[in-house]
Amino acid sequence: MFTGIVETTGTVANIKKTDELLTLTIHSENFLDHISIGDSISVNGTCLTVTAFTSNTFSVDVMNETRKITTVDELKLNNEVNLERSLTANKEIGGHFVTGHVDCTGVITALQNNDNTHIFTIKIPDNYKSHLMKQGSITVDGISLTIFDVLDNEFKIHIIPETLRVTTLKYKNIGDIVNIETDMIMKYVDHILKNREVHA
Repeated sequence: MFTGIVETTGTVANIKKTDELLTLTIHSENFLDHISIGDSISVNGTCLTVTAFTSNTFSVDVMNETRKITTVDELKLNNEVNLERSLTANKEIGGHFVTGHVDCTGVITALQNNDNTHIFTIKIPDNYKSHLMKQGSITVDGISLTIFDVLDNEFKIHIIPETLRVTTLKYKNIGDIVNIETDMIMKYVDHILKNREVHA
């Protein structure tokens, strides 16, 4: 469980691919204090398990199913990624509850830059549009954000300069793909309603 408040960024230091597994090694300074093998870390919004670590790197294994759903296969050496350690009882919840289970990917269809805000428009698959609600929560590449507007299967988010500065959103352009986790409550409500329709 995470909050969607990115703690820092890291860089991809090594990628090892086999037919069945992808192993990422990520470098980050001043992030790995008290880390242990088996700990969960959100990497661009994807919950991954630490399998090895040093003072400034950690490695995670990514299964094929996760590779199909997320953008992890698009990562290249030295790419920057958003990082967050899992939620603990004494940690402030500044965002919203995030599982780190990416639902789908979305594509950035428009960018509008104003003086104090950057507006991203992101399109997601049709089967997830029922999870979108104006003023609802959504996670984009591990970042907890508020939906400012919904247009069918597209939504708009407004990014303040500080969020842009401390996350990888500052590198994004139109056409780029991002990981999407929709709001947990919307997901469960939608599932319950669809099940009722099936059994009505």
